[in-house]
Amino acid sequence: MAWGSSKKSKQNDGLPSISPSVIQPSGTSGDAPTVIAQGVVVTGRVDSEGDVMIAGRIEGEINCKQQIIVAETGVIKGRVDCQSTIILGTVEGDIHAQDQLTIEETGKLIGDITTKTFNNRPGGFFEGYSHMAKDKPAKGGERGGKPQHKPQEKKVKEGEDA
Repeated sequence: MAWGSSKKSKQNDGLPSISPSVIQPSGTSGDAPTVIAQGVVVTGRVDSEGDVMIAGRIEGEINCKQQIIVAETGVIKGRVDCQSTIILGTVEGDIHAQDQLTIEETGKLIGDITTKTFNNRPGGFFEGYSHMAKDKPAKGGERGGKPQHKPQEKKVKEGEDA
């Protein structure tokens, strides 16, 4: 069962259980994720150094240095900037995910995206433009860099064909 689904965990905490097959922690911070619980509404800007799970509602901008997970009950209305995003709920706004963006079968995204890897699972809804980001261009002509050689100019004397 995925985070934010309608069934409750068998634990006494009353929170929905998290399915490890769908949601993997970014693994870089080592801290527990920040959770915006169901029923909580945040208006304004959210900044986070670690992972963020959203089961409630955010109206505003989100800047996260790690992963954002939008649960089935989660709603974001605003711009998102993060390392990666998994959407099981609803997002209305543009997303810039540096590495990866995934819309799961229950997810809905209305907005433009910029990311390196985009996964839209069967049943997932996406309406907008996608811009596939590339790694920084390498020097010396690789991946769109400047060519290694300069075109040579040919001098033409008056009366000669070029």
